[in-house]
Amino acid sequence: KLNFINFHWGLYKFVYYMCSQNLKIQMKDFEATAEPLAEWLSTTEKMVQGSSSRLHDLPSKRREHQKLQVTS
Repeated sequence: KLNFINFHWGLYKFVYYMCSQNLKIQMKDFEATAEPLAEWLSTTEKMVQGSSSRLHDLPSKRREHQKLQVTS
């Protein structure tokens, strides 16, 4: 019975280790994928904040809207 418990515990530790390694790899892949998106969001946010301060009338709002659509 003790050998079975030791075997089971060893198997559990092995599976836990493999899962943790897999999660580390997935996290690195996610971070690499998310970085360009975060940069794009930051750039877009700056563009929107900059353009919103210049919009006072409807024609300028339309021009700015078209400009933002082209750059996204």
